[in-house]
Amino acid sequence: MYVSLFAIFSMLAPSHTISANTPAVLFFRSLRSFLFYSLQKNLPLKMKKALLKVPDKSALPPAIYKKRLLRTNPKNLHHKSQKEFREEVIQARKVALVDALKMPPALNQFKNCLSDDDFKEVQNLFMCYKPENRKERRERLKREEEHGRVGDKPVIVKSGIRHVTDLIEQGRAKLVLIACDVDPVELVLFLPTLCRKMGVSYAFVKSKYDLGRIVDRKSATTLCLCGVGSDKRTKFDSIIKRCNSLFVEKYETMMSTWGIPVGKEAEIAE
Repeated sequence: MYVSLFAIFSMLAPSHTISANTPAVLFFRSLRSFLFYSLQKNLPLKMKKALLKVPDKSALPPAIYKKRLLRTNPKNLHHKSQKEFREEVIQARKVALVDALKMPPALNQFKNCLSDDDFKEVQNLFMCYKPENRKERRERLKREEEHGRVGDKPVIVKSGIRHVTDLIEQGRAKLVLIACDVDPVELVLFLPTLCRKMGVSYAFVKSKYDLGRIVDRKSATTLCLCGVGSDKRTKFDSIIKRCNSLFVEKYETMMSTWGIPVGKEAEIAE
């Protein structure tokens, strides 16, 4: 009787196209599980041993054994004799899931960073316009209060995601540095597209701590320069040209290139 009922409810089970949270699906699943365990409980000893039998790895070809692992539901392997096989099934499913994952282009573009030599050149330029500390700022404001401002407003490096975003939208930013290891990455995910839309040059830097050292902070997500002095103009133009060739001109290619998982990259490197 149990065998016939189990077969009937297996055929009547709702299709996978129906939502898995509907009451009908939950009812059929619970009823099918009850009939399965009742059937297993009332089976003869030989049939019980057949259900608990674990496939022999040495007797099967690797491809067929791998398919058997992926098609086996670990929830059905509850007996103590199936413990090792259950762990093997779970591990095989994890590997298959990781191999199937791909990194979207919007995230994959952050793997492309400035080389050490290029970053050193950019860092030297930005250090020439390092923001003043509190003591220097107080002295400058005191001098301006007594004698008035002499010359133009000093050019300094701008930092902070909100401030840099405002400068990009206003069209005042000339070169933007974006850290690749920002967490969460959503804070800076939109900046490359915004820079390209507004015609602003940008570059990716390996670490937010490298940017933080430029502005005397522990870390910084983004930095930008709105201009440089006449003595640094040639160097600044060459850096912008280099950044454009590495990032701005390759924007379309980067935004259409999917990445591979980190674990898979390590296997390929080996």
